[in-house]
Amino acid sequence: EILPIASVFVTEEGDWLIWNEKGYFASSKKGSRFVGYHVNQGQNKEAKYYPFEQFDLKYNRPDIILQDLGIASVDVIKAYHMAYEKRLKRMGVKEEQLSDDIHLPELTIKNKTHDELKHVVTVSVSANDDKYKLDRINVYVNDVPIYGTSGISLKDKSSNSYNGDILCDLSPGKNKIQISVLNEKGAESMKETFSMINKETTKPDLYIVSIGVSKYADKSFNLNFAA
Repeated sequence: EILPIASVFVTEEGDWLIWNEKGYFASSKKGSRFVGYHVNQGQNKEAKYYPFEQFDLKYNRPDIILQDLGIASVDVIKAYHMAYEKRLKRMGVKEEQLSDDIHLPELTIKNKTHDELKHVVTVSVSANDDKYKLDRINVYVNDVPIYGTSGISLKDKSSNSYNGDILCDLSPGKNKIQISVLNEKGAESMKETFSMINKETTKPDLYIVSIGVSKYADKSFNLNFAA
């Protein structure tokens, strides 16, 4: 049996995506938007679709793709792997927790109520895990963790289940809202995702932080105006 080392997808705009047979991928900055997961729920249930973020920690592995293709030096591959390890540490996740047979908790969105005057949506959720206790709930609005990276802690409840309401402040325009639950072993449920339009017209304050580098150790890279 002959299988490709990797498959490649390139858009007309120049974005790209490379993946191998095991599902690991590397992409350009915007190329990851072409990655998604279609999860079968059984014969009598509608299948679910989840965006790439759900499995990004496990499968977004440029180091593995570069090694498979043999187009980068050992030092470059090692640098990418070190960056991956730092990312796991920052997220408080160990690599062994990301195995294919990991036990996942479950979260279901039961109801959504949009208060257009207060620009808030109240989301009723139900979370459970039949094996481990629940640790925290993560809430993202436009990819920003609105309750911080620690989320909404459930540790004090010491329970395998949770039912409650979550308040989400909305930004003007379209809001992508994602909610997930983590168990005490660091395993995260599938992210439940929905969109909501907020018609707020008040313009927010805008702050810009810019960083430029003009002088480099290798002077051939020096620039005149970046800094």
